[in-house]
Amino acid sequence: MLVILGSSSAQAMNVDVFTVFSNAGLETGNLDNWSITKPNANYVSGLSVSPNINPADPLNDLTPLAAPAGSFFTGVTRPGDSGPDLAYKIAHDATAVSFAAGTTFSVGIFGNRGRLEPFDTPGSTAELRVRIFGWGAGSTPTVNSSDDWSRNISWKPGNQSFDFSGIADGDWGFQIFTFDPAALGIDAADLEFLSLSITGNTKNHDQYVASDLGTVPEPTTWLLLGAAILGLGALHRRS
Repeated sequence: MLVILGSSSAQAMNVDVFTVFSNAGLETGNLDNWSITKPNANYVSGLSVSPNINPADPLNDLTPLAAPAGSFFTGVTRPGDSGPDLAYKIAHDATAVSFAAGTTFSVGIFGNRGRLEPFDTPGSTAELRVRIFGWGAGSTPTVNSSDDWSRNISWKPGNQSFDFSGIADGDWGFQIFTFDPAALGIDAADLEFLSLSITGNTKNHDQYVASDLGTVPEPTTWLLLGAAILGLGALHRRS
């Protein structure tokens, strides 16, 4: 597993959204508090939190992909060469919040992509994206199966893409994304509801993409974790 370390700058407050959203890491064993949405016909309407994914490798090991943390994760496969390149999108229920002015938000995402057995090459081109967004005062926003929200989104930053550079196909990586409302002229103190979406796209046949949400480590933990990775190398995808 490759962990991408990021630099930090002085902020009024940074909130790890793992602590904000219920069932963020899917550890209830289901998709409670999440909605599966379909922006278009290529998106699946059903997902498992223990998907049977068999990453390709030179030894043709049939051990399925294991969760990077805890027991559950989600993802989609696109076996065979017929039909569309499948994708998935999950959106968390809008959650009532209250933050101080100047607050920024961090999301820790585990990402994994690869080919499906027995196709070891070429490498995977699958994509993974994440976005936080929010609303001001009003009724609790809800989302329908077509990915349309019941209220106009007040703060809607762009999607950020998971960087799979340096992460071998079939291995989990971990990346932290930071979202700053002030970058779009929004005061975090004016946000009363917050949501998060994760999108995965296989992009080609016989590929898969998977994700999980994790806690953002404290700075000291980052240093220890980085040292461990340098000393021990990347962890294998399977436990």
